[in-house]
Amino acid sequence: MAKSLAEVYADNNQAYKDARILPRWMPPDGDYTAALTDVIDMVVGDNDDLLIVVVAQIVDGPYQGRSFVAVRSGPKMRGPVKELADMVLQNTALDLKATVDALKARVMDPANAVTVAVGVKTTTNAAGKTYTNARINGLVG
Repeated sequence: MAKSLAEVYADNNQAYKDARILPRWMPPDGDYTAALTDVIDMVVGDNDDLLIVVVAQIVDGPYQGRSFVAVRSGPKMRGPVKELADMVLQNTALDLKATVDALKARVMDPANAVTVAVGVKTTTNAAGKTYTNARINGLVG
């Protein structure tokens, strides 16, 4: 027997409550100083792919206080998370789950704020699609 609309909503309510909203804004091309504010890991897509996102907030200049996605790491691109682990944790030997858990703990520790230099660059591919990407270039301070 098919579920009623109310049952379908009830089944999806917790996932909706738990859903995270990621910043969609990206700063203009340039170099910024930002504090890492969140590390989010979530399962996406039909293949249960693991997406890891690191959110940063600009700490000075005209965009102070604005948040953006500084690292986005999908199933075929784990390098950015490993680079961040090397910078922040000085450790790339952990497995992926342990690395993400350690990054979360470090980023969420108010006594040890992680401030980074971030470069933002917009590029256009051969098909004319434009991409804006951020790259964490190193720790600040």
